[in-house]
Amino acid sequence: YTNIISCDNAVWNGTTYTQSGTYSFNEEVSNNYSMDFDGDNDFISVPHYNDLMLTGNNFTISTWINISNIQYDSRNQILVKSNGSGANNKWMLRLPTPGAFGNSPWFADTALDFHINNGNTGVHIQSNSFNPNLNEWYYITVVKDLTNYTFYINGVFWGNQNNSVQIPSTYENLRIGGAEINEPEPNNHWFDGNISNTNIWNVSLSQQEIQQYMSCPPIGTESGLVGYWNFEEGSGNTAFDLTSNANNGTINGATYDANVPSQSCALTNANGCDSTAVLNLTINQADT
Repeated sequence: YTNIISCDNAVWNGTTYTQSGTYSFNEEVSNNYSMDFDGDNDFISVPHYNDLMLTGNNFTISTWINISNIQYDSRNQILVKSNGSGANNKWMLRLPTPGAFGNSPWFADTALDFHINNGNTGVHIQSNSFNPNLNEWYYITVVKDLTNYTFYINGVFWGNQNNSVQIPSTYENLRIGGAEINEPEPNNHWFDGNISNTNIWNVSLSQQEIQQYMSCPPIGTESGLVGYWNFEEGSGNTAFDLTSNANNGTINGATYDANVPSQSCALTNANGCDSTAVLNLTINQADT
C-alpha cells in the first residue's frame, strides 16, 4: 500500500487523481512461454556473476519445472554452477532418482537435491521424498538461511536440513537444464521437460514471499533479486535476465514452448500481489 496526502491532486503511475479514495494499479505480467529441454544436450548458459556463486550466508532459488520424462537412473539437473565434472568446485539443484548414483544411500527415494562439492567434500542436502507426476507444473524452492536449508514445493514446506559445508567459488557459467561442462554426451544428467521463471536471490525469502512469487512472479527490480529469467522472449537465442545485472543467457538447443504454469496477479489478500499496487489518497483542497 502507498499512502499519500496531497494538495489539490496527485500523480501516481502516470495518472492524475483529484479526489480522495483508494485506487489500484495492476501491472501486466506476461506468461506466454517456457523453455523446453529435450533431455539430451539442451541447456541455457548464463555468464558468471559473483552473486550466482551463492557463497554468502543466505540465498533463495525458485523455478517452475514440468518433467516430460524421468528414468530410474536419471539426475535431472535443473541448475548447475560447476567448474567441471568430477570432484571440482560446484553447486547444483537437481532431482535425482534411485539408481542415479548406483546403490548410494543418498538416493533411495526421488527427492530434490542441492549438491555441494568444494573439491574435498561433497554433500547432498535433500528434501523429503518427491515423486512428481509427468507433464505437471511444480514450483520448487530451496532457501538457505545461515546453515539451514529449507525446501518448498508449490509453496508448501518439503523438508529441511542443516549443513555447514561452505559453497565454493565457481567461475564457470551457470547452466539451466544442462549437465556440467566437460561431461560426456549423452548421459543421464540432462533435464527432460520445461522450465519457467527461474529466479535467484541473495536473501532468504519467507514462505509467504515464496507463495506470492509463485502466484505472481517478480518483475526484476525487487531487493535481493540477483538473477531472473522468465523466458518470455518467445524467439531468438537469448534468455534475458530481467534484473539490473543483465546476465543474459545463451540458449543452446532448448526451444520456446507455450506450455506455461498457471499464474495470477489479482489482489487476493490484504498485502496483495507484488504486481498490484494500492494507493490510499487523501486530497486536501487548497484555500481559495
